[in-house]
Amino acid sequence: MNRNRISGMIFVCICFALLTQPAWGQFRTQNRALPGHLNNGAAKPTPNAIEDNPDVGQAALTTFGGSFVFKFTITVKSTNLGTDTISCSADLEVIDENMTTFVLTGVHSEEAAVAATRSGGTATCTVTIPYSWALANGTTDMVGLSYGMEAPASTSNPPLPNRISTHSLPSMHVPANGTTTTVTVTATI
Repeated sequence: MNRNRISGMIFVCICFALLTQPAWGQFRTQNRALPGHLNNGAAKPTPNAIEDNPDVGQAALTTFGGSFVFKFTITVKSTNLGTDTISCSADLEVIDENMTTFVLTGVHSEEAAVAATRSGGTATCTVTIPYSWALANGTTDMVGLSYGMEAPASTSNPPLPNRISTHSLPSMHVPANGTTTTVTVTATI
C-alpha cells in the first residue's frame, strides 16, 4: 500500500509540474531578431545606393538606343473574320537589375501596333519600335519580346466575332547601341 501511495504522489507531482510549464513560459524574454540567418539581432538593412544618392545612380547609366523591327507574315485561317482589318502589335520589356546585388534600377516597356495588309489568306505587316534606354546593367540585361494579332483591329472593346492571339518570344541580350534588330514572325490567326 505504501508503494501505491508513493507512486501516486510521484504521478501527481509530475502532472503538476507539466501543467505549470505554460505559466513559466510567459516570463521568458522574447527574442525580437529576424528568423533565419539574421537571428543574432545585429542585422540592419543596408541602404540602396541609387535611392540614397540619385546623382551617383544616374551617372552610372549607359544609353542603349536603336530599333526593333518585327516583320509579320500571318496565315488567316479563322473563318469568322471576313474582310476585317487585322492589327499586329509588338512589345519589348527590359528589367534593369543587377543580378549580384539584386538592385533594381528600372523597368522599360515599349509597345507599337499597325494595321496589316491582307491579300487572300495572308496578311503582312511591319511593326517598328525605336527605343532609347538608360541602363545600369545593359551588358547583362535581357529584352523580353512578345507579339500579338487582333481582328477586327480595335482600340477598345472589340466587336464580336473577334480573334486575338498573343505569343512570347525567347529573350535576348540588350543589343549594342545603334543596332537595328529584325524579328521575323510567322503566325496563324
